[in-house]
Amino acid sequence: MTPYEFITRCHASALKDRSAAQEHFIDLCRRLGEPTPAEHGAQGQENKQ
Repeated sequence: MTPYEFITRCHASALKDRSAAQEHFIDLCRRLGEPTPAEHGAQGQENKQ
């Protein structure tokens, strides 16, 4: 996902705030090449709070 696609997707979202924030965060993790919280936990690593 390019930065432009990321920004366009965020602005085009019709989701409610909480759902949009979760999707935005997951997209951001993927854009940065980092695991999402679910992927991180699925790898057997401890989730830090």
